Amino acid sequence: IAAIAGAAGILDRHPDDTARRKTCIEIISKECARLNRLLGNFLDFARPRTPSFQKTALGPLAASVIELARHAAGRHSAALRCEFDPSLPEVECDSAQIKQVLLNLAINAIQASPDGGEIAVSARRSADSVIVSVRDQGCGMTPDQMKRLFDPFFTTKETGTGLGLPVAFQIIQQHQGRIWAEPNADRGMTFSFELPLKHEPPR
Repeated sequence: IAAIAGAAGILDRHPDDTARRKTCIEIISKECARLNRLLGNFLDFARPRTPSFQKTALGPLAASVIELARHAAGRHSAALRCEFDPSLPEVECDSAQIKQVLLNLAINAIQASPDGGEIAVSARRSADSVIVSVRDQGCGMTPDQMKRLFDPFFTTKETGTGLGLPVAFQIIQQHQGRIWAEPNADRGMTFSFELPLKHEPPR
């Protein structure tokens, strides 16, 4: 808000300065988009939507997330790879919400990999569930940071809201699943979530 107010003040004081006007409009647009994301995350956390369950093939969903993440990566040099077994069974889930979770994890992995490396999105069956993982080769996390990963408003990013992972945690809980993170043996982190193949309505 302070950035928007400052840019508006400059526009008011220098209405005929074309270069300043362009810069200020860019600042206002960028900050409005950031506020919109912040409010969206806050509303998702404060008022989570009830999932709409339907059979979903996770492979195509993951492929679409990879494309979105590549676009969001911008100048980041990390390479994204999808490792989904085409024989995986369909999962009863809310596809839009699971897409939101997976996209959040993929973008987090990209942002944690400023020096590049590979990000692998994979899935495997485990008894009556499917485990989806996002593995990066980034900077990793300290033990203290890992303890607070799913705490609301905790973030390691300068411009982060600290609501992405708590929202993901809520979504996976509503799907009767679980979500966790663990450091890789070499470098980076792996975030995983497990979804039951079939949703059992609460009794």
